[in-house]
Amino acid sequence: MTIECNEVEVSIPKPPSLNQLYSGKFWTYRVKQKEQYYEGISRALEGYDKWTMDRFAIHLRYNSRYDIDNSVVAVKFLADYLRYNGYVHDDTPKYFVDLRITYDGDLKKDQYIAKIICYNYTLIENYEKPELTEASGKTRKTKR
Repeated sequence: MTIECNEVEVSIPKPPSLNQLYSGKFWTYRVKQKEQYYEGISRALEGYDKWTMDRFAIHLRYNSRYDIDNSVVAVKFLADYLRYNGYVHDDTPKYFVDLRITYDGDLKKDQYIAKIICYNYTLIENYEKPELTEASGKTRKTKR
């Protein structure tokens, strides 16, 4: 079943600031931060069935001490996560069509809310979700 437009609103983790990521840190630090953030996004999306979309937009609201331009890391990591996990083909302008970042003082401190606007949203039926096994740390697939 395909829906022309659907919105998924999810609370995502506070990202490292852009300044923090590039303040003389070695590239392995950035890779580790991105992997940790991906784990947070994965947990945030656990309650949702897997879907795909032809195009998407992200509207981010946040409340932290970061300047708006430093919060772009949350959007970058979220868009990359959606791309690399099969939600969308790519995150180029052909597919990632709109971005908004808004400071919202009404949110809790360090809260980030991402609204993913999905165009041509399609649920994936019989999706086998990878799960971490506690003993080995490797993944296994289970049907949802």
